[in-house]
Amino acid sequence: MSTETKAVATVNNPTIEAIVNEFFRLASKEQAIERLETIKEYFIVSKDQEEDQSDPSVRLWIKGYAVTPGQEEKGGLGNFALVKCRQTPRGKWMLYAIREEVEVNKHPQKRRPKQRHPNFGHPLLRMVKKKTVFASVEEARALFQRLHEEFPAISIPCTNKMYIMVYSRQHEGNPVQKYVLHIKVADKGGFIIEVEENTYDGAKKKPVVEMKSAPGTLPKDQPKAAVGKFSSMVQLKKKPTSMPIQRVDENAPQPKVDPVAAAKADGAKVEVAEPQKDEVTEPA
Repeated sequence: MSTETKAVATVNNPTIEAIVNEFFRLASKEQAIERLETIKEYFIVSKDQEEDQSDPSVRLWIKGYAVTPGQEEKGGLGNFALVKCRQTPRGKWMLYAIREEVEVNKHPQKRRPKQRHPNFGHPLLRMVKKKTVFASVEEARALFQRLHEEFPAISIPCTNKMYIMVYSRQHEGNPVQKYVLHIKVADKGGFIIEVEENTYDGAKKKPVVEMKSAPGTLPKDQPKAAVGKFSSMVQLKKKPTSMPIQRVDENAPQPKVDPVAAAKADGAKVEVAEPQKDEVTEPA
């Protein structure tokens, strides 16, 4: 059986569970060795095996086996074990496992440490890069949701696309780049997710073109440039500001206004002519 079709040993498998808990009781050593050969046939085993034929064994990595708290902090999911056989006091043969100390970074499987930004080695982004075909658009959208739940601070899920920041060493300078994931219809049916760099930069301002006046024309005579379509729509939807209207009663008596007082209130200098006295002519 090829390695591709062999299974990863886990404590949930009945055979592996019987080994780590020492449940097997076999009639002879030959039966025990036959069990060891079955393990080599159906499970992925280590390339480094013991060569002692008098004491047969199998070395393999078992998921969920004897993981310590320290290993969990480093992302450990299992441990290497050396499976051997021995005779019990009652004459039966049993299989048992011996846990081996191997650094977590050398294990075939380990939990990915928590990171602020994913890279394209992330399992979900690998599916995107491999152009995985989804049977329905809901399955593709579910991938967006899973990515967002794992990286909520650097992702924005939309209906059929997603904005996300991805760590990539291929970029010089800042390795964290912005990307857009789009759900597209596959050529042969189904849906795929395409990835492209998000080159939009809202911080960059468009250059301002200075409008020069023609000779003899004042700038105030030039019409204002029309705003964009979006701005026009926003302005169109904007409610006008209402100003209170003062109503004047034409029949109401109008107050008398002193022209001199009004002129003084405006700051104008007013000269008031003194009344002229009547000339009296004395008799000669």
